[in-house]
Amino acid sequence: MSEELDFNAISVSVPGAVISIPSTGGNVNIDRSIQNATTSTAGNCKYRIYLSSDTVIDAGDYEIYSDSVLIQGNSTDTRTDNCTVGGAVPTGFYYVGLYITRDFTTQTVRTAGQDVEKLPFPPEFNAVSISVPGAVVHIPDTGGNFDATRSINNTSTTGTCNYRIYLSTDTTIDTGDYEVYSNSVVVNNGTTDTDTVTCNVGGAVPTGTYYVGLYLLNDFNTQTCRTAAQDVEKDPPPPVFNAVSVSVPGAVIHIPYVGGNFNVSRSISNASTTGTSNYRIYLSVDTTIDVTDYEVLSDSVLVNNGTTDTNTVICFAGGAVPTGTYYVGLYLLNDYNTQTCNTAAQDVEKDPPPEFNAVSVSVPGAIVHVPDSGGNIDVSRSINNTSTTDTCNYRIYLSTDNIIDAGDYLIYSNSVIINNGTTDTNTDTCAVAGGVPAGMYYAGLYIVDNFNTQTACTAAQDVEKDPPPPFNAAAVAVPRAAVLNLTT
Repeated sequence: MSEELDFNAISVSVPGAVISIPSTGGNVNIDRSIQNATTSTAGNCKYRIYLSSDTVIDAGDYEIYSDSVLIQGNSTDTRTDNCTVGGAVPTGFYYVGLYITRDFTTQTVRTAGQDVEKLPFPPEFNAVSISVPGAVVHIPDTGGNFDATRSINNTSTTGTCNYRIYLSTDTTIDTGDYEVYSNSVVVNNGTTDTDTVTCNVGGAVPTGTYYVGLYLLNDFNTQTCRTAAQDVEKDPPPPVFNAVSVSVPGAVIHIPYVGGNFNVSRSISNASTTGTSNYRIYLSVDTTIDVTDYEVLSDSVLVNNGTTDTNTVICFAGGAVPTGTYYVGLYLLNDYNTQTCNTAAQDVEKDPPPEFNAVSVSVPGAIVHVPDSGGNIDVSRSINNTSTTDTCNYRIYLSTDNIIDAGDYLIYSNSVIINNGTTDTNTDTCAVAGGVPAGMYYAGLYIVDNFNTQTACTAAQDVEKDPPPPFNAAAVAVPRAAVLNLTT
């Protein structure tokens, strides 16, 4: 009778440190030793290698290798087996167990520790959606921020999703576009993470309209999504306006004290993007043009890139502008570095009001008699002007006293242009109406439009309005001989 074969599992180990197997599965080398304790008989030993989450190695664990080996009697067989860990093996740490299948008293041995790690399946992230709140977002050419709302879900193991947000001119979102945000977020299995993040668009991003794209870095099948439309616009750089020149045509322009219009030629250039320049024109007593001066025009003009707009505009200096001489200043409102320029000299003069004075009034010769029914008289008058040439409106009155006012009797009204520094003398024919009462009168000269009304009157009551003539009925005698006998 031959001896019963007696196999013993001596040892099993993994070379080196803990071995990691990817979630999809992989191979691992296992060192194992089996002894044939039979003294003289050789035999085939069937054995299996398992992964076990505990210290009890049995057939319920995960088989990773099966083989048989001929072992001589009273000998030990040691070798390294290349074992396959399948993708179905769950995530976790495992002992490696050696199991002898032909031994009646089932022999097992395991590694000293959990020396094999089956890695978890990676998370399965998906870019669900991305949007920008509201209407199209405008970013200035120097750069700026905008908010984007993004959603990422995970249909697998909880994990960290690394993602980026891009601006793209087309519907294909990829790393060749303009990155505006980069971050990571932990997304639990079976959940969707939604958040609004602040993205930064740098100044180097070109002018234009863009889709916003969500891009996932660590998904096996890279997921991207984009906004429904080109919802972000990078604005062009603003126009750069320059005040080139301002002038008034011809010599110094005089503006009357009550205010008036005058023409100004102005030029504005644009060294950048076509745009609208808002500008003002001022009168200034010095060469510094600013908003404290007197505004005479406010307007805007479209100036194309690389061009200069030159035009003559009509300005209005109101009566409130003080008398004096002024520079004309061109002031640009919407240039980043506000540009101003002014005329070469004080080319606008706001004239003072005229200063008329009633110098004298007289009637030629002795006392002038005006009949009761009215009539004309000649009155000599002189008016001078010590200020700006202008038109003087004046009246001549008859007054019973030497105070000339509007309660007296108007006999003449006219106007005359009087140059600065001159005196205008004239004899006016005045009409004394029949309704003027009889009596003695001064003739008075009254300046209507002088700020300080000037009057003058004759030296004496030189005009007499005569009373009506007396009428008397004389007695008429009829001779008796002429009496008619009416009875016969």
